[in-house]
Amino acid sequence: MENRWVSIGVEFIAIVFGVLLALALNNWHENRQKTEFVERNQAIMVSELRKNYDAILLSRDYHLKFLSEIIETRDAFKTGEDYSFPPYYGLQPPQTRNAGYQTAVASTVFAEMEPEASSELIFAFDTIRKVHETHASYANILPSIGDDTGRFLNLISYGFADFLYTENAALRAIAPIIDKEPPPLWTTQTDKRPY
Repeated sequence: MENRWVSIGVEFIAIVFGVLLALALNNWHENRQKTEFVERNQAIMVSELRKNYDAILLSRDYHLKFLSEIIETRDAFKTGEDYSFPPYYGLQPPQTRNAGYQTAVASTVFAEMEPEASSELIFAFDTIRKVHETHASYANILPSIGDDTGRFLNLISYGFADFLYTENAALRAIAPIIDKEPPPLWTTQTDKRPY
């Protein structure tokens, strides 16, 4: 009778050990999958930021070059001097990507990341959103101007200055994440201001 209880006890311990081992292995596997998902998504966001940096930098360079020309054109128009209109390519925002960021927002990626890293990524993508909002606000105003050249030149000169401010902010937020040196502030590269 005593052997029977020992046998039952050993079986019970073996079963409990097997169940606990299976639960531990399952938990380890789930944690590994979650870690891989977070790391993969973080790598995708950093890759998107690299591409976004280049797109925003290209847009910034265009706005910086065009701002000086548009201010000179505006000032010549105001004084009645002859002027030639510089090449104008519209108010389209830079072509940026954010699918990895949207996935991270919709899932628990940011909650699983180090707080500092998640804060940096969220801030960088938020500054990119602000670049798009700034472009959209000026693009929405543009149709109300009609054929008024003076108002158009004023709007574009102020708009391009605002674009430069938001683009610089985005580039400065992205640069440390992708290990790049941010460009100098646009205000140090030109003395032209629309105001």
